[in-house]
Amino acid sequence: HYKAEEKRRMEPVILALHRSNNLEGENLYLRDLIKNGLSEGRWMELEKGLKEFLRIRRSREVEAAARFYLGQSLYFQGRIREAFFEFLLADLLYVETQPWINRILEDLSSGN
Repeated sequence: HYKAEEKRRMEPVILALHRSNNLEGENLYLRDLIKNGLSEGRWMELEKGLKEFLRIRRSREVEAAARFYLGQSLYFQGRIREAFFEFLLADLLYVETQPWINRILEDLSSGN
């Protein structure tokens, strides 16, 4: 039996900055927000928390990181078009978005 090659499954990614224990302020709050959502797959809860977090003006870097995590939460809910735009907003600061953008483009071109 020939089986079509399975796509590599995307795994949640935490940026190096948010794996640090030496955080404070908005980065500490963001890390705490994403920790359970990403590790336990609480995508809807994470989406809600991140959207609330983004309602307040944040530094450029923190906003980009939050959008990167929001993109992941949307992706894992199957909302890839919405995720795509969040990754684009984070792309200027974080190269970690590129595999996600590539995967979404791949999924969209194959009709998923």
